[in-house]
Amino acid sequence: MFGGVGIYIDDAFCAIIGADSGRLYLKVGDSNLSDYEQESMEPFSTPRGTMSYYTVPEYVVEDRAVLREWALEARAVATQSRSASTRRRR
Repeated sequence: MFGGVGIYIDDAFCAIIGADSGRLYLKVGDSNLSDYEQESMEPFSTPRGTMSYYTVPEYVVEDRAVLREWALEARAVATQSRSASTRRRR
């Protein structure tokens, strides 16, 4: 559907592994986008456009503790996004 494998933490869809690249992408929002921009990371792209998931720096992937922090932040962003989306539909 979007060219990758979706990963959930709890009930939050917060990560993608790109089918072509094999790269890990995490969900971004206002609270963590600057972390990715500072590292010059790029968004996940599909033929329909980009998604709010960015590549994860290699040093983060290689450090379990740091990766956990980034993943939990991505989960928080995904949870907030889902809550906001639910509120808009009501």
